[in-house]
Amino acid sequence: MKTKQELEEIQNEINREVEKLSDPVTGATAKVDGIVDIDQYLSAELRIMWVLKEVNSSGDSEEWNMIDTLRSWSGKSIDHQWRKTFDNILYTTNGILTQTLWEDQQDQDKHPEVTNQLSKISYCNVKKVPGASQTNMSTLERYYNASEKHVLRQINELEPQVIIFGGTYDILEPGLDIMHYKFVMENDLPWYYSQDQIILNARHPQSTSGTRQKYCDNIIKAVINWKNMNG
Repeated sequence: MKTKQELEEIQNEINREVEKLSDPVTGATAKVDGIVDIDQYLSAELRIMWVLKEVNSSGDSEEWNMIDTLRSWSGKSIDHQWRKTFDNILYTTNGILTQTLWEDQQDQDKHPEVTNQLSKISYCNVKKVPGASQTNMSTLERYYNASEKHVLRQINELEPQVIIFGGTYDILEPGLDIMHYKFVMENDLPWYYSQDQIILNARHPQSTSGTRQKYCDNIIKAVINWKNMNG
């Protein structure tokens, strides 16, 4: 495993490149992302990375980033405009790290300390320049294929043990080195694993195809099963 200094250097290098990006049509500037808190990421029970699509902030040229945003929620409830996506990210992450299913977890509104778990993750978007609330997957795929694929470098170099793709697996799959991984289909959730890593092809956290409980528990159970396979 890389040291804190090595991870900092890699993340800073990637994000310096990302900061140069902008949308030539809307003028939106890139919002950097990655490991929220490197110390907590390294000390967590498992190093978790979420891979989502893009920030819903079309035309946004303000100076802010996803790392500071996630860090700002630590110890308090997630801001309401973010909760459609990040409630499921929070409770899935907390469930993995504490091996606790959805119904047995503490509610962040009553126990805001649970949001501290978000400081332990790496959060990465495929498209670093903001888009609209409804992502056009063909457009996203074209962007990715024409880009420097910064997210693929994050996946390969930040050394996550658990990678949760939120509706983004198909775009990234050609660049993933999983030829020798084993495949499992469990509770409608496809996942791939080696001794050192599990990759989950999950739906987007805002998916309405099932309940919040089902979304979170399917991922939590898969990671627990993977851990048990490896002792």
